[in-house]
Amino acid sequence: QLCWGVEAIKGHEIINSDEMVKQAITGALGTGAIESGDLVVVTAGVPSGATGTTNMIRVHIAGRVLLSGNGILRKSVTGNVYIAANH
Repeated sequence: QLCWGVEAIKGHEIINSDEMVKQAITGALGTGAIESGDLVVVTAGVPSGATGTTNMIRVHIAGRVLLSGNGILRKSVTGNVYIAANH
């Protein structure tokens, strides 16, 4: 561990920062370090592979994206999402 409460997980080298974050969260879910719904902070260096470039921080909620969309107006909107499961 680098710091109290921080757990490093090494992944494959990826150039795209979006894929890097996706791989980090997927890897952490796979190892059981986090669970779906956990708040996750990802730090990295961009560009990838250059030493001393820890200059990116992203905060995500781990898990599967259930819904996304594009608005037609220039304002933000929110709404409720209901999941109907057949048990």
